[in-house]
Amino acid sequence: MAKTISLIAANVWCWGWLIIVSMATLLVAPLWLLTAKPRGWSLARVIREGAWLYGWVYLACIRPFVRVEVVNPHLVKEHSPVIMAGNHQSWLDLMLLATQKERNFCILVGTWPFKRLFFFGPLIKLARNVTTEGVAADEILRQCHREVATGACILGYPEGTRSFDGSLGRFHSGLFKLAVELNLPVVPVIVKNSRRIISKGSLIFRPGCIKIIFEPPIGSQMFAGEPIPHRALSKYVRQRFLKALTIAPPQ
Repeated sequence: MAKTISLIAANVWCWGWLIIVSMATLLVAPLWLLTAKPRGWSLARVIREGAWLYGWVYLACIRPFVRVEVVNPHLVKEHSPVIMAGNHQSWLDLMLLATQKERNFCILVGTWPFKRLFFFGPLIKLARNVTTEGVAADEILRQCHREVATGACILGYPEGTRSFDGSLGRFHSGLFKLAVELNLPVVPVIVKNSRRIISKGSLIFRPGCIKIIFEPPIGSQMFAGEPIPHRALSKYVRQRFLKALTIAPPQ
């Protein structure tokens, strides 16, 4: 009975705060955008800062039920700009970016945020996140190069989708090709346990603790001598994930 009550409380609390924080964000957004000119920032930079703050506030609000432990939150900012490569278990993974020090990041996204998060769609577009579905590789590279030139980091999920069972999926090599072509280091962002908090396809929050580890950057130039540098980089980074997630690699 106590466990059931705790589960109900966790869901009322976490969903309730998501609605409150989201509504407050939409109400404050117009005023927030007006701060761009005094700061000398682009609208995209201001929105990214706001997205970081949105995640930070939400994680702080749900702390009674969902705790987050962070290892090396300073690494991205210290080595910026970088390519951040994260494993993907839950929609909460995007909120977890608020645990790092760097606030200026451009996300490689599919079309689903514009369809399912239609009320945030205009802000997602104004933030100049890069849509990857149905877009030529050269155009994605051009857009990422533009964002990196402004000091932004690039975030992508090489698995391409969230994991149902927590296992690490096959890595697509596009993100690592970007790292090689932009000559940027890759920072693995390893997330543990977010699937157990709220998994893909579920609406149920479960109390617990998420651990996020920002691994030391991996220089893409290390693989310049390989026959296919970006695939060698992808394989190396995946092994780092397997080791950190204590998943035995296939024989």
